[in-house]
Amino acid sequence: MTFASNRSGDHELYVATRASVDDPWAAPALLDDDGTINQVAADEQDPWISGDGRRLYFASNRDGEFDLMLATR
Repeated sequence: MTFASNRSGDHELYVATRASVDDPWAAPALLDDDGTINQVAADEQDPWISGDGRRLYFASNRDGEFDLMLATR
């Protein structure tokens, strides 16, 4: 599951996983590979993952206004 939360003070993107539908969710972790997704001074919101799992679309105000962003695998 990928979601936005302001638990750090800014809206950032987090991911939580579980091994099966019968298992509990793991603790949410900040979604960040190399600092390109979650920017320290920006809010990231509204994550959406493509059906093939290779593209993450989200909104970010890193340039001062919210824009649609794309991260790929």
